[in-house]
Amino acid sequence: MTADDWTFGLAMIGYGLLGADLVCQHTRRPCRPLSAAVALVVLCHVVCVWHFRFDWSLASMIEKSLVGALLFHSALLAILAAPLLHHRRRPITTFAFTLVTVGAVPAPLRYPELGLLMLPVLTIAIASIAGAVMGRRRAQGGV
Repeated sequence: MTADDWTFGLAMIGYGLLGADLVCQHTRRPCRPLSAAVALVVLCHVVCVWHFRFDWSLASMIEKSLVGALLFHSALLAILAAPLLHHRRRPITTFAFTLVTVGAVPAPLRYPELGLLMLPVLTIAIASIAGAVMGRRRAQGGV
């Protein structure tokens, strides 16, 4: 397996777990171990990105995209905070999922090496959003 396989394999696993966590939060069935698993997988992905893609160079990351770097690290901070903040976990997870989705959906279009990830990314995004919306409606007694 290549460095990109590890890096983006972890990204897909982390995104899928984050989507599942989003659904759990909106169905009012929060699962702290799931939030912690998301944080661990995403942290491993971020370490891979820093090591393999940017060789630990902040200048390289910022040169590639300052907005991307800010988005990436804001999502990381929210994901790391979520398991620690019981009463604020739902809005933090929703915020993190939104940031990750804003970065993940266009990435396969922007970077040819990620082209194969378009369908999985869209599937996770759509399923997670639909699950969160339906779960929230059910939890509120709407459906």
